[in-house]
Amino acid sequence: MRESANLLKLSLTERLRIVEDALTNAGFASILPVLPPFVAELPGSEATALAAVGLRAGKRTKENASRARIGYIKSFLDLIRQSDTPIQVAERLGLESSRIRQRIREGSLLAIKLNNETRVPQFQFEGNVEVPGLSKIAKAAGRKVTPLAFALWFTSPTRDLGDADAPISPRDWLLQTGDVVPVLALAESL
Repeated sequence: MRESANLLKLSLTERLRIVEDALTNAGFASILPVLPPFVAELPGSEATALAAVGLRAGKRTKENASRARIGYIKSFLDLIRQSDTPIQVAERLGLESSRIRQRIREGSLLAIKLNNETRVPQFQFEGNVEVPGLSKIAKAAGRKVTPLAFALWFTSPTRDLGDADAPISPRDWLLQTGDVVPVLALAESL
């Protein structure tokens, strides 16, 4: 109880460093998103450039950066929590687990390596069915984006699909229309 009270007295930046250190010490360093080391201050040249156009990085800017970093880590851990093993995915789809592992190797199914364990995020499925066109979309995005970046893109509404008044996520577009072409074009531009 005393430790948690002491943690609350720490700044957001200090708490973030403790969380990142704890995740690294627990063996999660290999699965954490690659983020540059957290630096509370901007390099001199960047601070000067921002000041030249009237922008200054103050305490609020640093707090917002810390919150964004924490949000990114939480999203990544949620992605892992909402993932299954290849065996679970094979059972869901009625396939052999070797076929799931083959799809992961060829890049037509997104997976995350978690301390020598492979996890397949659930957003790629609707019930016991794969999202239509997923294999083409995953291959088009390739390995140029992180699993979290792909998940956020794939599940976030965009005005590039649907109409301006009703943006729709690539995932929902595929589920509703089955039309891979516009989503494929977006995936290739990632």
